[in-house]
Amino acid sequence: DKTNKLALSFNQATSKLMNQLSTNLPNASYRFGDAYDVVNDVITNPQKHGFNNSDSPCCSFGKIRPALTCIPASRLCKDRSKYVFWDEYHPSDSANELIANELIRKLGFLNVNDTNAPTPPPNIAPSS
Repeated sequence: DKTNKLALSFNQATSKLMNQLSTNLPNASYRFGDAYDVVNDVITNPQKHGFNNSDSPCCSFGKIRPALTCIPASRLCKDRSKYVFWDEYHPSDSANELIANELIRKLGFLNVNDTNAPTPPPNIAPSS
């Protein structure tokens, strides 16, 4: 609960700062990608997003849950794509991809494969 409150407070302050920067620097625009809601939804409803596990990491030290990242003596899960967390701190590749795609959608950016760029003009030979 304490960590979540810190994250929400940080996100609120950062969003406010980005808005102030955009106002103070009219030739620049800033957007804050607040991922709290999507990360919380993935953790709370892992099956909805294709995960089987959101309460333990894929890479762990057995039943010992130290505040460590993955180390050489750690044991790995069989299918990391089914885990929300890679280690105690970091989302798995699958979770990161889902989170990034949701932020891209929320911020209104085009998907890399969804470019609606105009077609280039035809090459016209110079007239002589």
